[in-house]
Amino acid sequence: MKICREGADRRLMGDAWPGQETNPQHEETNPQPAGQLGRPTQPEVREKFKSGEIRLPPDDKLWFPWPRRYFSGVVMLGCVGIGLFWLAGRWSWLQGWALLLFIGLFVTAITIWLGRTNPDLLAERRRVADNVEPWDKVLVRVYSVLLMSMLFVAALDAGRYGWSSVPAAWQAAGWLGLCLVAAMVWHVMSVNNFLSSWARIQDDRGHVVVTRGAYGWIRHPMYLAGVISAFSIPLLLGSWWALIPGVLAAALLFVRTALEDRMLMDKLDGYREYAATVRYRLLRGIW
Repeated sequence: MKICREGADRRLMGDAWPGQETNPQHEETNPQPAGQLGRPTQPEVREKFKSGEIRLPPDDKLWFPWPRRYFSGVVMLGCVGIGLFWLAGRWSWLQGWALLLFIGLFVTAITIWLGRTNPDLLAERRRVADNVEPWDKVLVRVYSVLLMSMLFVAALDAGRYGWSSVPAAWQAAGWLGLCLVAAMVWHVMSVNNFLSSWARIQDDRGHVVVTRGAYGWIRHPMYLAGVISAFSIPLLLGSWWALIPGVLAAALLFVRTALEDRMLMDKLDGYREYAATVRYRLLRGIW
């Protein structure tokens, strides 16, 4: 929403919200033109972040933020659904309906929750910053293609041609895995305020190492959730063949984990010490 973005820019540049007095000292030391953010040092931004100076203020009127972007997400999910059922050749594919309903409800719930509790994290996850690592842009595109391939192969297999048959017990295991993924994603978003959708150092948000919750066990729990989902979705949709692009997507997440971990080692203060304490990236006791 435009109000949120303009408000965030004002807070980052030291401008006051309506009804608040500006800080003359801050204006003198930060004579930046509107729309251009400076690059302060990590300790300076960290202190501002801890004090709440660069967080969006709570606003009950914005409990459901960015309706246009949410609507675009609904449209995208609808387009994916149309593609799935077109490839499946029928509208009676129950597994496809169940997956779309699950994803739609989960995305709606977590969007509303983040909009009320942590709108700046929601804004971070919806934008592509200037300092995103170039290799991550490539990996995200390839990963998106593999996910779409996984869904479309499942539609052709389980929905239309029946190339393979997944027993009900394995389909149930797939649903259990997806529920576990949903719980993991919700937990990670609740403890990590720097959970960006892209690999980057968030100097503009006072990026610090997170050690709470699952981050005390492994260093990249969000990627572990992605790996689990890459195996769970083909099973719950009833397609063994869809596991092929699913396995490739999971392998790509291991590559992304290794590259992002190296980036954090080199660029984020305190991450090397954290990695010495929490030794494993994705699989505790293995890697």
